[in-house]
Amino acid sequence: MTKTATLALLSNRHVVAMAVMASRGGGIVTKFLLTLFIAKFMGLETLGIYGMILGAVTLGPVILGLGLMNNLSRSMVTQSSAQVTAQVLHYGRLIGSLYALVFALAMTASIIVGSPWLMAIGVLLMVQEQLSNDLAAALNSRKQYWQANSLMLSRTLGWMLPFMAVAFVERQLATLPALLTFWMVGNMVTLAMFVWFVRGWPWFKAWAIIKKAPVTLAQVKQSMTLYINDVVNTSSQYLDRYVVGFMFGLELTGVYVLFWSMANALSNLISNGVIQIAKPKMIEAYQASQKAFSIAFNQLQRDVMLASVALAAVASGVLTMALPLLNNPLASAHTSVLWIVMGSVLLRMMYEAKGVVFYSVHRDDLTLKSALSVLLVSLALNLPFGHYFGLEGTATAMAVSYFAGILMRDRLMTMKKVM
Repeated sequence: MTKTATLALLSNRHVVAMAVMASRGGGIVTKFLLTLFIAKFMGLETLGIYGMILGAVTLGPVILGLGLMNNLSRSMVTQSSAQVTAQVLHYGRLIGSLYALVFALAMTASIIVGSPWLMAIGVLLMVQEQLSNDLAAALNSRKQYWQANSLMLSRTLGWMLPFMAVAFVERQLATLPALLTFWMVGNMVTLAMFVWFVRGWPWFKAWAIIKKAPVTLAQVKQSMTLYINDVVNTSSQYLDRYVVGFMFGLELTGVYVLFWSMANALSNLISNGVIQIAKPKMIEAYQASQKAFSIAFNQLQRDVMLASVALAAVASGVLTMALPLLNNPLASAHTSVLWIVMGSVLLRMMYEAKGVVFYSVHRDDLTLKSALSVLLVSLALNLPFGHYFGLEGTATAMAVSYFAGILMRDRLMTMKKVM
């Protein structure tokens, strides 16, 4: 096969999507094994605590990122290499300043509440997760899918497998502090990989650009709608675990996180393997013609639906077979939650696919309106559903909220004539 043919094959959207989803499949299996490992060897209560830490580490970067990368990555699709590099420098300088402030505040707070080591690890995990995720998004915008995929894969396999192997052999290391340390080191490896991937970018030329055009409040303001949307969207995804912890305690939170983690891993796989890859193509299609835009959107919906149904079916079967290995009656007594959560995955992915339309036409206000509908329905239903129906009620509230979001996005697309 010639070099040209090889490059054409590697850039084919089906090949890229299949490769991304195959490697992310390895990530899903690893996350699944880590969840089972914590539940089996560290206890459901520890799994519940880990789930809450994961929620905080996920929400923190969304809040501190100010929505900038969503806006910047959209413009990176059509910018020159020097402009893209300058955008990354802009972003890194601002985010670095914010996290330096947060770290100082966290260390000050640790004097009062204690646990300075845990505070420091928490902030470091936040900044690492932020950079790892956002820099992968930048690579995706430049159509460097293989490198972006390597970063995302490193964030799972890079630390989860070594932790489980070491903790299985040395059981005294099967602790939450050890897990968080492995997590941090894995993210450091991921960031080192990014530095290697972009070593050929025009950094010196970009530095000249950044000195002439520093980050301004106007750039932050441009991203404000997407920023609020990200905060609302992430809050909607992680709200339920805190409701479960408040109402039912850490052990049942561990049960909920056990099922939710698999669903979230699937969502991430489909989002990164299908939706993120489709974003640049949707933007280009919108700029080409309305017909091309409609074709690209219909293709995205088909891809998302097929991937969601297939992966949810496989994951549900695997988790059902794996549950007896835990030998945990509490988890086995709530298998109905698994099916409800997997149904929520299908609804959430269709909801996210429709959101790409608003992203492509720069209607971030519509994205925010629909995201608010999901959060409001979730807030309204979580407590009463949890009170009357237990864990199953909390899971159902999540499914209903995403169904409401789908209806809202369909209505907004029709009303605002964006399709």
